[in-house]
Amino acid sequence: MVNIMQHYYEKIFYENGNVKYEGYFLNGKADGKGKEYYHDGDLKYEGDFADGKWSGRGKHYYGNGVLVYEGNFANGEWFGEGKHYNENGNVKYEGNFAGFMKLNGKGKEYYNDGDLKYEGDFADGKWSGKGKEYYLNGILKHEGDFDYGNWSGRGKGYYEDGILKYEGNVDDGEGKEYYENGTLKYEGYFVSGELNGKGKYYDKDGVLKYDGDFIGGEPCYLDKKLECKDDFLNEDTQIGIISTCHNCGAQLRENAKFCTNCGIAVQKTLFCRQCGAKLEIGDKFCYECGTACEL
Repeated sequence: MVNIMQHYYEKIFYENGNVKYEGYFLNGKADGKGKEYYHDGDLKYEGDFADGKWSGRGKHYYGNGVLVYEGNFANGEWFGEGKHYNENGNVKYEGNFAGFMKLNGKGKEYYNDGDLKYEGDFADGKWSGKGKEYYLNGILKHEGDFDYGNWSGRGKGYYEDGILKYEGNVDDGEGKEYYENGTLKYEGYFVSGELNGKGKYYDKDGVLKYDGDFIGGEPCYLDKKLECKDDFLNEDTQIGIISTCHNCGAQLRENAKFCTNCGIAVQKTLFCRQCGAKLEIGDKFCYECGTACEL
């Protein structure tokens, strides 16, 4: 004789007399359509149950009765396609969930007022992969690669009026930076987001002001073909040793003999603190302006 278990409807209560659950049971556990309540009587969840847990389609509520999530559930967790709401009732996240407030895969995030903040790939609840970030005014802020909430890899950034601000590698590598009027400001290499290595610097009118090496966002003045030294030099500029690789532009470690990025032998170069002329190791005075080369 086969014993076929049947679903049955029942209510269970808290000790204070408020309903804790009402809905269908199977084998002593919530199974099928049902509702679960907070201790004070406010609705906590309504939807599908399986083996005593939220599983299937359902809605999850804050303690004040405001909807916090609607979509798919599995084993009591947000799982699959769904929408997460803030306490104002606006959508905060929507997409594919893999746990409580953890988006994985394609999704969207919104500002508190409901305007779109980000759309693209997520991993463990963070922006990771290809995506687009927006300003509060709805203008695109950045598009490209993200790594756990941070800009990383290749991408494009924009000013709040939509004018292109930069394009290329966000962290390390080649890229371009633009003024707010759309004119090219810099093109060349970046290291950790700063101008480092070979590059060209332009003024707001598009006139080339410097073509050469940069260190920590500042030009090194190894190339004297341009007459723009005074735009950058200051009283604190000293004679020093170039700390980027002449071959690939990578940052060099202190006293490095070889570049850790490309393996080429380091060529240490000196430059004049007064005029920026290239000097030779052992020079006591600058051949261009006569300034003493005191290291």
